Amino acid sequence: MAKKKFEVNFQDLFEVDVTPDAATRNYERLGAGISSLTPSTNENVDQSAYLDGNGYGSSSVTSAQLTFSVSGHRVLGDPAQDYIVSKEFELGDERETNFRFFDSRGTERRGPCTLANLQVGGGDAQGKKEISFEIHLNGKPEKIDPVDAPELTTIFAAGSKAGTVKGTVTIVEAENKLAYRVTSASFEVMKNSYHAGASNYTSGNDIIASAGQFVTIFELNKYDRVVKSKTITFESIA
Repeated sequence: MAKKKFEVNFQDLFEVDVTPDAATRNYERLGAGISSLTPSTNENVDQSAYLDGNGYGSSSVTSAQLTFSVSGHRVLGDPAQDYIVSKEFELGDERETNFRFFDSRGTERRGPCTLANLQVGGGDAQGKKEISFEIHLNGKPEKIDPVDAPELTTIFAAGSKAGTVKGTVTIVEAENKLAYRVTSASFEVMKNSYHAGASNYTSGNDIIASAGQFVTIFELNKYDRVVKSKTITFESIA
């Protein structure tokens, strides 16, 4: 039986624009302290019966709005939470910003949104302060399909021992890091995808591999999403 591949919620990335009035978007991750984030399309369904249905009705979805119900605990100093809480008693345009989210494969959806039903506080006396709110997408969210990750500038060479390979990589962004995977089959690496199973890597360290295997080195951002990657087959440098 083939191994099942389940998606895990933490592999999705949700970000809110904390400077919506600026010329440049400034997205911060909505993650710290957030324990639940549930989407709903809020569909309006028209159910009608017609004579040619012979007594049976039919349904049409006439409108929808994508919303997210968010709850968790208040984390002081978290940029996304601090921004959202600052709008607690604001109305109108002050509640509007931008929102985007990525699934584990790197598919992005984004659009303008409204922060609604914001509540801060409550809970048990000995518990953490709670926070809950809703994100209402205004209009149909834009979908951006994933693209291949750009090539990571990597110098591959034989490792210090037989059966190893090493890659020399220079990272420009201080917050980014390296990771690697050794696989028996090649696979697509998409920009902004989440690569579960990748191991942390230090430039120049040995990677154990066998003939015919594929060695991939990733550059990941601070959210473990792929920025760049480079893949070689072990024979090519062994």
